Amino acid sequence: MSVKMESESASSKNRLSIPGFEKLNAPGSKSNYLDWSLVARSVLQTEGLLYTIERTDPKDRPATYKADCMKVKTFFLCYVETSNYTVICQCREDMTAMWSALQELHLNSSSASKMYWLKSLVTKRMEGNNVDAYLDKVQTLHDHLDSLVTLENPLCTNDILVATISLPVPIDWQHTLTALLQCPNITSNKIISALRTTSSTDQSLSTSSQAGPAKQQ
Repeated sequence: MSVKMESESASSKNRLSIPGFEKLNAPGSKSNYLDWSLVARSVLQTEGLLYTIERTDPKDRPATYKADCMKVKTFFLCYVETSNYTVICQCREDMTAMWSALQELHLNSSSASKMYWLKSLVTKRMEGNNVDAYLDKVQTLHDHLDSLVTLENPLCTNDILVATISLPVPIDWQHTLTALLQCPNITSNKIISALRTTSSTDQSLSTSSQAGPAKQQ
C-alpha cells in the first residue's frame, strides 16, 4: 500500500492519498466497513495520526492536534461515499466520535455485525484495576450484540464456533472471512472448508516460490 501526501494548492492543507483504496460504501448489506476500517487504521498509524481517533487526554495532545484532525477529516471525506457524510458532519472536529459513529452506523446494519460484536465481547479484557469501567464496556458490547439477536436472526452455537475460528485468522485472510460472513445463512462447515482451501492455496504458492524456476537442461 502506497501512502503519500498531496498539496492541492499553496493555501490548502496536505491530504492523504492512497492509490487503489476503495471508498466506504453506504451502510447495509454491501457495507465494506470491516475491510475499509482495517486499511484506514493502518494508514493513520503509518502517518502518526492514529491517536486522533482514540481517546486521548487533552494534556497529552501535541500542538499539531487540530491540524492533524483536519487531515483525518479530509481523509474520511475523500474515502467514504456521500451517504456517510451525515455522521461526519454531526461530529464536526471530534475524530474519535466520528470514527465511533461510522463504526456503529455500519456494524449495526451489516450482516457481519453480529459476529463482530460477539468477538469483541468474548475477547474484552480488563485493563488496570478499574472494574466499573470494565463492566460498563462489557455491558455496552453486550447491548450491541443483544440488539442484533432476534427470532429471525438468533445467536447459535454455530456463531460461537465461527467467532472462535476467526479470532486467530491472519490479516491476509480477513477479506475472505469478511466476504463469507456477508453470505446469508453461512454455516461453520462452509467457512472451515473455505479457510482450508485458502490455507492449501497459500502453502502451494509458498512451496512454488521457494522452489524457484525450473532449471533448463
